[in-house]
Amino acid sequence: MFETLPQLICENYKNHPENQIQLSKNKKGVFVPVTYKEFYTDMTNFAAGLYSLGECPHSNIGLISDDRKEWLVSSLAILSLQSADIPRGSEATEKDLQYILSFAECKTVIIDAAYNLKKILQNIDSLPQIKNIIIIVQNDSTEELLKNFNNEQNINFFYYEEILVKGQKVLLQNPNLISDFIYSAKKTDTATIIFTSGTTGTPKGVELTHENFICQLDSLSEQLQFKPGHKCLCVLPVWHVYQRFFEYLLIYNLAVLTYSKPVGAIILSDFKAVNPQYICCVPRIWESIYTHMIKTLGKQGKISSMLFNFVKWSAISIKRLLDEINNQTAKITEESFLYKGVKNLFYIPVVCLSPFSSLGNKIFFSKMKSVLGEDFKIGVSGGGALPLYLDRFFSAVGIKVVEAYGLTETAPMCCIRNIKKPVMGTIGPVLPYAQSKIVSLEGKECSIGEKGVLYIKGPNVMKGYYKRPDLTAQVIDKDGFFNTGDLVIKTIHGDIMIKGRSKDTIVLSSGENVEPLPIENKLAESPYISLAVVVGQDENSLGVLILPDFDQIKKFAESKGITPDFPHIFTHPEVRFLYQKEIENLINAKTGFKNFEKISKFTFLEKPFEVGKELSPKQGIIRYKINEIYQDKIKEMFV
Repeated sequence: MFETLPQLICENYKNHPENQIQLSKNKKGVFVPVTYKEFYTDMTNFAAGLYSLGECPHSNIGLISDDRKEWLVSSLAILSLQSADIPRGSEATEKDLQYILSFAECKTVIIDAAYNLKKILQNIDSLPQIKNIIIIVQNDSTEELLKNFNNEQNINFFYYEEILVKGQKVLLQNPNLISDFIYSAKKTDTATIIFTSGTTGTPKGVELTHENFICQLDSLSEQLQFKPGHKCLCVLPVWHVYQRFFEYLLIYNLAVLTYSKPVGAIILSDFKAVNPQYICCVPRIWESIYTHMIKTLGKQGKISSMLFNFVKWSAISIKRLLDEINNQTAKITEESFLYKGVKNLFYIPVVCLSPFSSLGNKIFFSKMKSVLGEDFKIGVSGGGALPLYLDRFFSAVGIKVVEAYGLTETAPMCCIRNIKKPVMGTIGPVLPYAQSKIVSLEGKECSIGEKGVLYIKGPNVMKGYYKRPDLTAQVIDKDGFFNTGDLVIKTIHGDIMIKGRSKDTIVLSSGENVEPLPIENKLAESPYISLAVVVGQDENSLGVLILPDFDQIKKFAESKGITPDFPHIFTHPEVRFLYQKEIENLINAKTGFKNFEKISKFTFLEKPFEVGKELSPKQGIIRYKINEIYQDKIKEMFV
C-alpha cells in the first residue's frame, strides 16, 4: 500500500505499465497518449536531474506553469525527492512571484514558457536565492529572452529535456537513487505549499502533506465511479488544489488525464475528439457549455422557442416533483404525516407532463447533450456555487453534474453531493474521513436548521500556513477544527446548504479567489468615494457598493451645472461616467491588480453604515450582513 503520491505512481507502473496516464496534444493538435511506463521513466529521470543540481529532501522548488503533461512529471519528480513544489500559473503577477519564491526560499524554479520566464527575469534582482531555472518550452521566444538577459547572478539555465538527460546519466551510476527516496518518504511529508491570497493581499502558503490528498481517494472514488481507461478533460489551472486533487483521483483509478484548455470552443472540440466520461470544472465553464448547447438548436422561430421553453419547464417540473416524492429535497424539519400522504398526488402532474418531457428529449435535449460527446457520464462543479437554473436544467434532462465543496486548506474536498440520490440546493454531506461542527457567530454549536460557520477536522486539513503560526492559530482551534468561513445550514438528512461567507474572501464563478480589502482601500483613495464594499460571490465579475462623499460630489455637480438633487444625481450620465473613470484609474494592472480583480459594475448607497447594522462595534464592516441588507441592490447590479 502506498503512503505518498510518488509511491502511487510506482504501484501503477509496476502493475499496469502499459495503461495510459495522460493524453495531450502534439504540435498538430492530435491527442497523443503517455503510458505509466513512459511517465515513470520521465518522473525518475527528472527527479535525478534535479538531484544533480543540488536539490535534496525538504527543499522547496518553484513550479510556475499552467496545466500540461510536463507539469505532472515535474511536480511528482519534486515529490519523489521528498521535496515540495511551490506552484503558480500564468495569472500570477510579478509581485506575487517575487514574494512567493522568496518566502519559500526556492533555489530552483521550473517555468513553462516565455510569458512566465519574462516575469522572473525582469525581477531577478529581487530573487537572489535563485540558482537554477528550468524552462519547459524551448522556442524562439525563450531563446530571445535568454540571449538578451544580463546574467550577473550566474544563474544556471536548462531546458526540460536537458534535465531528463542529466537524470538519466545519474541513474546509470546509481539506479536505486530515486526509488530509495520514494520509498523512505512518509505520508506526513509536505507535498506542496500553495499560496493563496491573504486578507491584506499578501499570499498565505497553505502547507499540504501527501496524507492530506491520499485520505480522500477512497471516498471520492466510491462516489464518482471511475473505471480504468475512463477519460477526464483537464481544463482548470493545476496550481489550484481542486484540479490537482482530481488529477490524483484519476491516477488512483487508472483513469486518463486528458489535457484541454478553459476556453469554450476548445473544450467543446475536445469533447468531440476524445469522448471523455468526466470533466471537473467551475460554474463559469458550465455556463459556457449551456450557452453552446442552446446554440446547437439553431435560430428558433417564435413557435419553436415557445415549445422549447415549455418542454424545458415540463422536464424541470417533473424532476422537482419526483425529488419531492423521493425525499431528495433540502428540509430542516420533518414532514407531517398528512404531507407524506399528499405527496403521492404529485404523480398525477408527473404523468401528465411526461409526454412533453419525452418530446423535448427527442426534439431538443438529445441534441444538446451531444455537445458532451458520446460517452459522458458525470461532471463535477466546484470553486463556487453552481447557478440554480443550470443545476435544475442539467438534472432534468439527464446530465449528471454533482456539486463539490472544499477549500485549499482542506486539500480540498469536504463535501460532495450524493450522485445516486442528489439533493438539489445542497453540497451533500460532509465526507466520511472528516468531522464537522457548525458554530453560530455567538460561539454556540448549531442545531439542524440553524445557520452558523462550518468547521472541519480530519486528515485532509492542512499542516498550517507556511512559516505563519500566527495565521494558522486564527483558523484552526485548539481541538484541531478548521474555520472554513462559510455560513451553512445542516438539513435533517445531514446535507449541507451554503448560505454565505463569514470571512472576506470572494469566490468568483471562475473559481478565482478575491480578497476585497486591497481593492476597497484603493478605491477609498478617490475623493469621491467615502466607502466601498466589493461584492461578487459566485458571479462572473466583481461589483462594488459605493458610499459617495456627498460634499465632493456636490462640488462636482455644481461645477458642471448639474442640480445636486440626492439621490437622483447618481443616475446622471456625467456622474456615473465620473465614477466609472475613477474605478478604472484606480483598479488596473498598472496599480497592481489582476484582470479578475477589476470592477465591472457599481451602484450607490444613500446613507452611511451604522454600528450594529452594517458595522461591528469596532467599526469594521460585516460583509454577510451587508449582503443580506443590500441583496436587492446587488442582484439588480448583476442582472
